[in-house]
Amino acid sequence: MSRSPHRSVPAAGDGPAPEGVIDSIDTLTAAGIPGQYQIAYSSASDCLYVTGSYGRPPCLVATIATVDPATLEVTDVAELPVIGYDAVSDDRASFTTGHQRLGPHGIAVDDSRGTVWVTNTLESQISVYDQGSLSVVRNSYDDNTSIRTEREEQTTPFGTIVFPAGTTRVTPQAPHPRQITIDPGRGRAYVTTATTDVSAVVFDTRTYEKVGEIVTGDPGMAIGMSLVVDASTAALYLVDLGYVEQYGLGSAERTKIYRIDPDTFTVTSTIHLPAGAAGSDLAIDPDTRELYLASQCGGDDGLRVYDLDTHELKYSLDTGTSPLSVAVDASRRLLYVGDFADGTVTVVDTVGRCIVDTVKVAENRVNHI
Repeated sequence: MSRSPHRSVPAAGDGPAPEGVIDSIDTLTAAGIPGQYQIAYSSASDCLYVTGSYGRPPCLVATIATVDPATLEVTDVAELPVIGYDAVSDDRASFTTGHQRLGPHGIAVDDSRGTVWVTNTLESQISVYDQGSLSVVRNSYDDNTSIRTEREEQTTPFGTIVFPAGTTRVTPQAPHPRQITIDPGRGRAYVTTATTDVSAVVFDTRTYEKVGEIVTGDPGMAIGMSLVVDASTAALYLVDLGYVEQYGLGSAERTKIYRIDPDTFTVTSTIHLPAGAAGSDLAIDPDTRELYLASQCGGDDGLRVYDLDTHELKYSLDTGTSPLSVAVDASRRLLYVGDFADGTVTVVDTVGRCIVDTVKVAENRVNHI
């Protein structure tokens, strides 16, 4: 293990910040699995679950691994399904049929039912696994695929693709899903989505069936990134990435955090974000009633902290070049912000509103905390 020195950096616009509550940060580093994407912790089994997928596409290496949180040793891996693969050529009209793994990306645990939910992002599907055996409980891919018997054209955000007979038709259950949030009290799994006007899809955690969609009503393509549940009110908060100039995708009209009614799935209020904020991940501290946003724009707006009840901005911090993920430790009043570009995790004291330390954990691509 390595120890990092304490440093205290005040929040933007707040003047001198009180001294932080922690003097040092200990880190433990271990080799992971190929293509690590997201991670989830089960308090019931005291176990970490990690998704790994390599290939975009075909996905040739993929698994779900269990990891000991004390040692970071991989204790088990899942054998994931093999599915068909139809490769699009440069002229977007011819295919080579082969095989690939049904790759997992987003992940969440449902300790109330002993399951692990994952997004099969490249196939726009959802899979559910048993926490203990890592065996498949439900796989939406099997229920939503068929072999084409005739030529078919499909319009996508990237152009029209011609599918000949004999290729696999996949009916999306959740368009390009990214993140899963479990609400065990209501028995729901919320899955953020992209490439259509749907920002999130809602599943029943008991039947695994889709029971609703969240559509904000704003124009343009949705790029739903993160959704969190306010345990006190059951209200949902969802952030959209907004317009991504690099790829010409998304919508500037959606550069917002949406508050969603959990019964009707309708928008009840919005928090407007700065242009180009690229809001990516949300976390809530139910005790302090604060909502935390990691924004890929970086700089002084990289971490934004809102009052959960008034939706007013309380303060912001510069936590790196491209903050992508945020997690809260409410018991210690600490935030952890992962930076995709810098390969760092910044530790923030939410009482002192200051940075305790920034720890280098990789060359780059800290994708999830």
